[in-house]
Amino acid sequence: PTSSISEAEVERLFKFVRRLKEGGISIIYISHRMSEIFSLCDRVTIMRDGESVCTDTCANLTMESLIDAMLGSSAGASMHWQQRSHTLGATPALELHGVSRQHHFADVTLQVYPGEIVGLAGLMGSGRTEIMETIFGLYPPTQGEVRVHGKPVRDLNEAIAAGVALVPENRRTQGLVLSHSVLDNFVLPNLSRFQRAGLVHVLSAIKSVKDFVQSLSIKTDHPRKTAGLLSGGNQQKVVLAKWLARKPRVLLLDEPTNYLDLEGTLWLQDHLAKYPRTMIVISHDRRLLDRVVHRIEEIHEGRVRSYPGNYSAFQGHKARELENEALANARFDKLLAQEEVWIRKGVEARRTRGAGGGRTLGDRRALIRQTDSVSARRRSLPAGLRGSESTTVMRDGTL
Repeated sequence: PTSSISEAEVERLFKFVRRLKEGGISIIYISHRMSEIFSLCDRVTIMRDGESVCTDTCANLTMESLIDAMLGSSAGASMHWQQRSHTLGATPALELHGVSRQHHFADVTLQVYPGEIVGLAGLMGSGRTEIMETIFGLYPPTQGEVRVHGKPVRDLNEAIAAGVALVPENRRTQGLVLSHSVLDNFVLPNLSRFQRAGLVHVLSAIKSVKDFVQSLSIKTDHPRKTAGLLSGGNQQKVVLAKWLARKPRVLLLDEPTNYLDLEGTLWLQDHLAKYPRTMIVISHDRRLLDRVVHRIEEIHEGRVRSYPGNYSAFQGHKARELENEALANARFDKLLAQEEVWIRKGVEARRTRGAGGGRTLGDRRALIRQTDSVSARRRSLPAGLRGSESTTVMRDGTL
């Protein structure tokens, strides 16, 4: 149920499922995402080849043992991240210099080196898919430049000629011609490979398709079967196969594990981990990002920020950022509370000062009246005395 929704939506779904459980409702949850099984479920029944092979509580199972039971072989170790060599000193395989696309993202600068695998992280609608489409030449940037191995790429034809391939998020509308056969879809981006004197060498194409059908476990009766008749997972495998057959120099993968079963996902992880060329991956599958990527580029409000390491390392960086932000907020709240105290004191001081000011004003008025009285008396003195610089008046023995 979570194959095409965001992480925030997944959390809302999980809260709803847990409320149903607390209300006494029994739930059967089917998923290829093992982390969800361990997060939600009490017991697990594992099916393989139409038979139940294991039923146990989640507390008694590990991720590796569950996967081994599903596949009937020891595959759990393949889930772990492995170091992968890549050359940072070489000419970048892919460069984005100040690339913008109006209403989607702005001023993106990015360098990806030969052999490097980069994961794009961000919320739904953050611009990740739009960046992929711009690199592939589907939509030209409104500003900036895309370069592949040092050469500028301005449109789709130049991108494909430079060795860029895109496995799109929406396979049905962007990845496949559903009314055509598996063979036709496989051949379309690989015509130059199978053409002989202007004609397609069908037997060579069929052999290549069968090799990928076997390696990806694509369930189809024949390479000529209509692609629209395949299940969603098998359609996704055909999209992967046709682009992997090109051996692209820069491979762009947008949610490549969508609709794949566990076996297909593990095959893809192994294949990508060993793939010697450059890749950029968008995926909700944290295991895939943990297994294959070297760094994460986070898209936030249309801009990019880099984090070294795989997805687990990225989560660690984000946790520390949130912790530092919380500390900064706590310090700010403390300062704000102090300012509030001083403001309140200031209001009271102004009120007191205002009352004192009223008394002072009365005193000043009395002084003015007294001064006016003195002035009037001065004016009644003889003219000779009024004109002097100073006047000393004695009255009743007082100066």
